Amino acid sequence: ARAEAEGEFSFEATQHFFGDYFLRMRREIETPWTLLLMSRFKSEQPSRAVLDFLVLADGSIVGPATLTADGDELFPLVCSAAIRNAAPFGPVPYDAIPQLPESLHGVPLRMRVRFKYQ
Repeated sequence: ARAEAEGEFSFEATQHFFGDYFLRMRREIETPWTLLLMSRFKSEQPSRAVLDFLVLADGSIVGPATLTADGDELFPLVCSAAIRNAAPFGPVPYDAIPQLPESLHGVPLRMRVRFKYQ
């Protein structure tokens, strides 16, 4: 079986003010996800899951919550554990956005991650 993460994090994200932050977040999620798949997930069934979570200003998270899942019923649990194990992600770099109104500093980032296992 082959596992891959696909989602909102792409290399095009480097063009976004938070691009480096998002790419670092992706790497921090992929590492525990891969380890969990290798150590605990024994299914041969192709599986997909979409999870949402909030990143608070300090990098801690609220969630994750599974939006959709198909395939092995344990797969979204593995994905959720990977996100929780990766957190916290470090403070959100609000200062990276020029002229961002002060009222938006500290607003949580809503993240959506798509996971796929084949």
